[in-house]
Amino acid sequence: MKSNPRSVGDAFELNLWQKRQATLLYHFASLEYLKGLKLRIDALISGADVMLDDAQVQRRDAVIVNKRRGGRNTPANWAKCGFPPLLDFQQKTAKQIAKRTHEAYSITGAYQCARMLSEFSMRCATEEEQSAFEERSEKVYKYAYYIDDVMNRYQHWNDGIVYNIWMGVESEYPSLCIRRHADLFPRLPKFRVCTDVIAKIGKRPPRTGVYAAQDDPYATLQFGWTGGDSGGSLDQCVTFNDLGLSAINAVGRDNLWNESSELLEFVKKHYFKQFEDYLREERGSRFTPEHLNDAGWATAFISACGTATRPCKWIYIERVNDEYEEVDDNFQSKL
Repeated sequence: MKSNPRSVGDAFELNLWQKRQATLLYHFASLEYLKGLKLRIDALISGADVMLDDAQVQRRDAVIVNKRRGGRNTPANWAKCGFPPLLDFQQKTAKQIAKRTHEAYSITGAYQCARMLSEFSMRCATEEEQSAFEERSEKVYKYAYYIDDVMNRYQHWNDGIVYNIWMGVESEYPSLCIRRHADLFPRLPKFRVCTDVIAKIGKRPPRTGVYAAQDDPYATLQFGWTGGDSGGSLDQCVTFNDLGLSAINAVGRDNLWNESSELLEFVKKHYFKQFEDYLREERGSRFTPEHLNDAGWATAFISACGTATRPCKWIYIERVNDEYEEVDDNFQSKL
C-alpha cells in the first residue's frame, strides 16, 4: 500500500488537517470537557426530579395503576428503576474527574445509561415531559460520545469522521446531525512536535497526549495516556490506501468528504465496479441504480474502501499552553 511516507530524517511539521485533529483530540480529552459532562448530567437529573415532583403533586400513580399491569408505568416505578442508571452515570463521571489527577482516562457511562433507560417506560410523563427529557438526554449522550470516541480502544477515528466533526453535518434526521466544532476554535492552538518522544503500538506511551504517525502525514492522530491499570496504548494508524490516495490526488482532500460532484465523477470513472459492489452489499435489497448517482454514497465508499490500518511509530504532539495561531479555515490543503 502506498502512503506517501515521510522520511524519518525530514523536518516534521504538522499540516492543517493534523492541527485540526490535534485540537479536537485535546478538546474532547480535556478535564474541562469532562466537567462539562458532569454539569449536563446534573441538569438532566434535576429535570427528571421536577417531572417526578409534578407527577406526585398531580397524583398520577392513582390514575395510571392498572390491575393487569400493576404499577409498571407509574412515576414511582420510573423513580425506582429509571433513576439508578442516571445516578450511576453521574457517579462514574465524578470518579473519572478525580482519576484525571493520575492521568487515568476511560470511556463514559453514556451507552450503558442510554441502554438501560430505553428499557423503562415513561408513560407516567406527559408527551411534552417525555419529549423534553429525551431531547435533553440525547444531547448529553452526544456530548459524552465524543469522549468515548477518543478513549475507545480500538480507536476508530478516520479522516472522514474528523472532517464531519470539524465542519458539522446537517441532516433531516436529528440523530445524524453533528454540530460544527470549527466555530469553537477561531484560532488554532499552537503545537510542538516532540520527535524525541516516541510511542509504540500496544505499549504504554511515555507521555499523556496526542500522537502523530512518524512517517505518514495522512494518518489520523490518536490520543494516549499513561495512568490507570492498563494505560491508553496507541493502535495501528488509520490512513489512506491506494484507492484513497488516488482520490485525493484527483479531487483534493476536502472533496472526499463534502459530497462533491467531482468525487462522484472520479469514482464512477475509475472505480465503478467496486463502487457498485459496495452499494449492493451496503444497501442489499434496497439498492437502486439511482444510488450510483448520489455523491453522498461516493463519500461513504471512500470512507469504507479508501482507508486502511498499518503499523507505525508515534511521535508526541504537545499543546503549547496559551499560544495560538491564525488559520484560514477555508484553506484547501493538498494534505
